[in-house]
Amino acid sequence: MRKRHLITLISVLGLSAIWYLFLLSPALQRRDAIAFQINEAEKQLADFYRIVTEFPSNFNSQKEMAHRKELLLSQLFSKDHIMRLFDSIEKIAEQHDVRLVEISPSVEELLRLNREMPKKGQPQILELSLNLKGTLENVGRFIGEIERGNFYKGVSLCGIMNPQAGHKESDIQYRFKAVLGAIEDS
Repeated sequence: MRKRHLITLISVLGLSAIWYLFLLSPALQRRDAIAFQINEAEKQLADFYRIVTEFPSNFNSQKEMAHRKELLLSQLFSKDHIMRLFDSIEKIAEQHDVRLVEISPSVEELLRLNREMPKKGQPQILELSLNLKGTLENVGRFIGEIERGNFYKGVSLCGIMNPQAGHKESDIQYRFKAVLGAIEDS
């Protein structure tokens, strides 16, 4: 009888091992794989849901940033402002019979203007250098009118080279700071 119990026990254990190896173990592995796939799908769904819910705010913030960039770029100095300033200075020189040999902002000044962001409510300042030829009286009137102009900010340098004997005109170098955008269209 003991043999029979032992054979039955060994048979039951063998069948249990075969059942576990061939039926239960693969089913458990499939179940774990499906659980992993479900978990990954839930993560993707949560990520998709987050993207869908955040899309309108991201889209609006991108539009707002583009609008702000456009606004900031519009506040930068423009070639138009500089050209109007140059034209105004040329007209004043013609009125006072002063020859404007050269008018120039330095490259460093233009690069500085391009690099610096203007502060809200504060104008941009450009340093200009004028090389003039004319009588001291005419140049004096010219400089006086420049200094009364709404674009004038302050003098940086004024150098006078007196003429050689027999010449009435002096060579003058005049450097001053000008406010960009102060000249209105006329």
